[in-house]
Amino acid sequence: MNASPHRRFTLPVEVLFGRGSLAELGAEAAARGGRALLVAGRHAMRETGELDRARALLDAHGVSSEHYAQVEPEPSVETVTYGVHIARDMEADLVIGLGGGSVLDAAKSIAFLVNKSAGARDYLDGRTPEGPGLPMIAVPTLAGAGSECTSTVVLSDQVRRRKSSFRGVFLFPRVSIVDPELAASAPSRPTAVSGIDALVQAIETLVSLHATPITESLALEASARIFPALLSAYRDPTDLEARTDLAWGAVMAAAAFANARLGAVHGLAHPLGIRYGIPHGLVCGALLPYVMHFNREVVQSKYARLGHALGLSTRGISPENCVAEAIGAVRELLRTLDLPTDLSGYDIPEEDFAAIAEESLPSGSLRANPRPVDRNALCALLAAATGRAPLTVLA
Repeated sequence: MNASPHRRFTLPVEVLFGRGSLAELGAEAAARGGRALLVAGRHAMRETGELDRARALLDAHGVSSEHYAQVEPEPSVETVTYGVHIARDMEADLVIGLGGGSVLDAAKSIAFLVNKSAGARDYLDGRTPEGPGLPMIAVPTLAGAGSECTSTVVLSDQVRRRKSSFRGVFLFPRVSIVDPELAASAPSRPTAVSGIDALVQAIETLVSLHATPITESLALEASARIFPALLSAYRDPTDLEARTDLAWGAVMAAAAFANARLGAVHGLAHPLGIRYGIPHGLVCGALLPYVMHFNREVVQSKYARLGHALGLSTRGISPENCVAEAIGAVRELLRTLDLPTDLSGYDIPEEDFAAIAEESLPSGSLRANPRPVDRNALCALLAAATGRAPLTVLA
């Protein structure tokens, strides 16, 4: 019998969690530097007033700041490169990300790259991240991507028509301020799209080849919190109890997948997103039931535990039916949130399947999927998810 592989669990980020915790931003920043680049999206933080509030908190603690509020959804290499130039020009000694996962990924990238001779594309092409960058503070404003607790950044390369990632311990934020109140102004639609991403991450991490008892426990608890809270926050965006559970769930899912990786959903999601402009949360949610069906035979016991965590009545039910119940619950949640349950509504030509599969194969997420995935399996998944073939192709 082969010895079990050695496992690591690493989370070198301090998480400051709680309603109203944004008030600590100035003090946390001042402890790490005096000149901050404040990275945000193009509209939301201005419209809600949170960008002005953040700058006021920094001013009150003697931290000067410039804001770079130009980060788009699915941030590009060019956006990050320009942010690096701004940080260097202002001689920033600290970077703060205020926004969703795209903003935090951009801010993490900028903070890491400021003192590097290499650029973002070098690391996307496989260069190993070496040495720390500037201290970075993450302030997530919507529970979902979990970038506040991971060492991964995902960037879009519009020149190469590719969406990919790089990761390393130096990409972790130094501190993350998770204030559930910041999400109370988010409308139902972005709440649903972001929240389903967090649920997908929890479920994929649960069954990852690299899962450990620590990551499994985090993934199950994350699923148990996200599943009911997402529906509550969707129906009432001001429900702070639901927002708090969503935020906890996103943090726990992220802490888990930072150590155990994800699966075939995320392996396919990146090429599909960049090729067809499908928002990340939507493509992940639509793929999840199909990937769960594909994996069902090799992770029955874990999906049964998932069903219990989701509040399903699994007593006396066969393992096969437990899996079917869990997959059905995910589909029903997608329907209730008015999110697509498959990819049939998107124009994804069948002749593109082979190229999508080829672009997916190098993904670390794909390699962590509990059932081996090759080109044929990926094409079968795409055929089923686009409505061109029955689920039996995933047997």
